[in-house]
Amino acid sequence: MGKKKAEDILNEDKPDVNMPSDDKQASLANAIVDTVKNVKNASFSEEENAALWHEIHHTIEPRKNTTPSLRKGLVAAIVLFLIGAALYLYHVNIPEVDIQKVAIINKGYLSKSDDVQFINADKKTRVLHDTLVVYKQFVKQEHVSQNEQVGYNSIGVPYGKRSEIVLEDGTKVWLNAGSILTFPEKFNEKDRAVYLEGEGYFEIAKDANRPFFVLSEVMKIQVLGTSFNLSAYADDDYVSVLLLTGNIALLPNGNQSFERRMLKPGTEARFGKSRQKLLIQPASESSISWTNRRLLLNSMNLEEMLKKLERFYNAEIELPKPAIEDETFSGSLDLTQTLPEVLQNVFDVSKYTVNQIGRRVYIQTK
Repeated sequence: MGKKKAEDILNEDKPDVNMPSDDKQASLANAIVDTVKNVKNASFSEEENAALWHEIHHTIEPRKNTTPSLRKGLVAAIVLFLIGAALYLYHVNIPEVDIQKVAIINKGYLSKSDDVQFINADKKTRVLHDTLVVYKQFVKQEHVSQNEQVGYNSIGVPYGKRSEIVLEDGTKVWLNAGSILTFPEKFNEKDRAVYLEGEGYFEIAKDANRPFFVLSEVMKIQVLGTSFNLSAYADDDYVSVLLLTGNIALLPNGNQSFERRMLKPGTEARFGKSRQKLLIQPASESSISWTNRRLLLNSMNLEEMLKKLERFYNAEIELPKPAIEDETFSGSLDLTQTLPEVLQNVFDVSKYTVNQIGRRVYIQTK
């Protein structure tokens, strides 16, 4: 099938002249709004765009022989068109639509690596050897996108590593193992938005005129100036937000549906992906202990604890068969120790042995 010309889009949906007046109004309004959508998503030449808008003008312009009722209906169609177009353009241009798509694309460009990587708007990657990245200083060495639209960068942190970045507005983000942060080359004048997959601790630079949005797959966090921790790993069945200072609003993202909620300092929100429920509860210090290389266990089950350790140490832990019964653990683990040393504090050494070969750690019964 050949490429559809711009003016054809509207011609296909013109109302039948014999159609009742009310139906003709609705049909025309829908056709125009659909046309706007097609124009937004298509790549038309300047000539095609001019022809399309000429056709719209020609279609909605009241003729001399048009009856008063039909002329009134055409005016109503124009109003519907303007409202529909405004709503459509508003919704497609909210920051999360673009940045979320870019985050997914950039993730595909980040190679499997044991190093922290940076990818710029032109999809060029480089390894970051410093654990601290000050973006204003770092970007001077980078090629900034020459596109008219704002370009987006990403920083990918592999398992076993952590990184800290200071964004161009002064916001500080500590990224935990297995995390990717996507952010614009420069924040706009109205708001600031970043996208996180994984876990990050944020200290947001205050700017009353530009709210800050942190987006994840299922949740959008709106803040002005505060500190909080977000855990949003793709392979976890939950997303959690712990607020330390300030106030934040939680809103759904994507296909999720929950009411807008406000968090107060010292509280934690936990959204279960499978159950589609948002739970607000008193915060536990364990959610941010990773920033101090500790893992606090507050009735944490074995599966969750081992998954956190695997990410932190970039390792694979194999349990004995039959598998150890699911238990809950409380206490504190010192993550400055080696992984076998940490596991020896968890499992009774009189009953189990812990051996590491490369990235694999084997826990076996004696």
